[in-house]
Amino acid sequence: MRERFFENVGTETVTEIRKGLFGDVSVCRYRFMVGCVAYETEAASLEECRKHCAEWLKKRSVAFSGHRKLQGNPNRVLPCLLSEIRACYASGYRLFYTGGAVGFDTLAAEAVLSEKRNCPDMVLVVAVPFNGQDALFSQSAKLRYKRILEEADAAVILSESYSPECYLKRNDFMLLHSSVLIAYWDGFSCGGTSYTVRKALNGKRVVVRNLF
Repeated sequence: MRERFFENVGTETVTEIRKGLFGDVSVCRYRFMVGCVAYETEAASLEECRKHCAEWLKKRSVAFSGHRKLQGNPNRVLPCLLSEIRACYASGYRLFYTGGAVGFDTLAAEAVLSEKRNCPDMVLVVAVPFNGQDALFSQSAKLRYKRILEEADAAVILSESYSPECYLKRNDFMLLHSSVLIAYWDGFSCGGTSYTVRKALNGKRVVVRNLF
């Protein structure tokens, strides 16, 4: 998953330089950029540079997961969602991952895009579980999804076709690259959001903030 991330999310610049008294030491000079976020380092190999970069980005990344159907008026969820996004940004978080599904995913993506107008270094990444996931969306949902993809800083298509496990793999991808999960989970429903929240809590490496 790490290689897929670097190939699809941002732009890598890799230069081999020579160091040491006699120029006999080869070092990889590395730069990764997504949106306005840039990371630079030097290490013995590209693999080591990528490892350091992934760790650095994870500490600055947030994922979203929530139900496709929001209870009551979605506008009641939005103020809490915006508050969490702003709090994360104020704490140094810059990358925000959404899965692109209808419901909470869409609301979260649009909230990030709204905040980007005042915070241009905020980065939205859409983790697409499979190519054409919007095939069964309503027409209005398709239009919102299309706009999100067009305005996002990056989109990672994790599979070219549907499979029964593709949504969970998408959620695993987002958890792998994030240190905070902003969720909208009722606490008992089964499904992708339940899986993601429970996995984050069990792993104890991702902070969960449930807005339900």
